[in-house]
Amino acid sequence: AHMAVETETLLVTPSATTPMLTDVEDDGYVYRTAVSDAVQGRVLASIAKREGYRKVFVLEADKDPWASGVSSRFSASFEEMQGKAPSKKFDINAKD
Repeated sequence: AHMAVETETLLVTPSATTPMLTDVEDDGYVYRTAVSDAVQGRVLASIAKREGYRKVFVLEADKDPWASGVSSRFSASFEEMQGKAPSKKFDINAKD
């Protein structure tokens, strides 16, 4: 993002979902076509609540920034809605 601003070059990204990009001073040079992890997690929590779920187990791939961002926002949002969202991380490289 900073490089786009420095070079006055438009940056369009279909995959940058980190919430950190939301607050970057980009002078209008940075656009993403996918919503942030924070929004994805909140929306998923709203859907789960609307569908009547009171407890959702969140299985998260360890060391995966996208999984971490979405799952943490989902858990926080769902718990704010009086739901329970226990979670567990797993190693995607484990053989067992």
